[in-house]
Amino acid sequence: MEEPLMAFVTFVMQLDSKNIAPKTSPHSSPMRIRFHFLLLLSCFILGVSSLKASHLAGATITYECLGGNIYRVHVHEYSDCQGLVPGPPSGLAVSGIGGGCNVPTSTPWVLLSSDDVTYFSPQYPTTCSSGTLPGIRDYHFISDYDFTGATCSKYKISWGDCCRSGGSNNIANAGSQGTGVVTDTINLSLPCNSSPVWHNAPPRLASAQHANYFDLGATDVDGDSLSYDFGFPINDMGTPLVYNFGYNLANPFGSNWTVRL
Repeated sequence: MEEPLMAFVTFVMQLDSKNIAPKTSPHSSPMRIRFHFLLLLSCFILGVSSLKASHLAGATITYECLGGNIYRVHVHEYSDCQGLVPGPPSGLAVSGIGGGCNVPTSTPWVLLSSDDVTYFSPQYPTTCSSGTLPGIRDYHFISDYDFTGATCSKYKISWGDCCRSGGSNNIANAGSQGTGVVTDTINLSLPCNSSPVWHNAPPRLASAQHANYFDLGATDVDGDSLSYDFGFPINDMGTPLVYNFGYNLANPFGSNWTVRL
């Protein structure tokens, strides 16, 4: 039976949300929501490569306003099933923008779900289901943050962890790098504003022999305008990563691939 031979690349999709405020309102709040993930490029020929990994293949952060100054933060950690099982994002930071900002209180992280999102054909079992092909599992965590008494009007959410999947072909020394995600901005001067949310989990597989189309659609419950762009991948310290030769921000998959938004 033919099995997929894998190549691995990392790229970041950046989604900007701009608050559409009434003309009489002074508020305009651009928010940047990123998902950062490893895309598995698949061509169906004989043989299988191993995923040289620690565990993290990517992550997303979004938030929703629950009312009463309470915001629920959602973190999706996409983990290699043959690597370490990720724990809750305890290192996530919610920090005020400006001087003298206090830190909101928060509830303990809760794991809502843990789902295999590889979506191979059943004839190709992955490591998420006792198979041999690399599999990806989505660990969905939530925590509620209370901004009552906040001393700043804007707060940034950031999180980083080690270690990134080592199978990424386009990032230099990928296995020794952490993964970082930044989401801007909870704007408390706006009435209970939530971030955009993605319609689907990030794409994990692309065929090297065909055109590939991915639904990167998102919805903003507040009706804010949305726009998309590529962003630099960052490590767990927030530092941009270095691409291997032949890859760059405009060509994260290399010169043999054409990518359009």
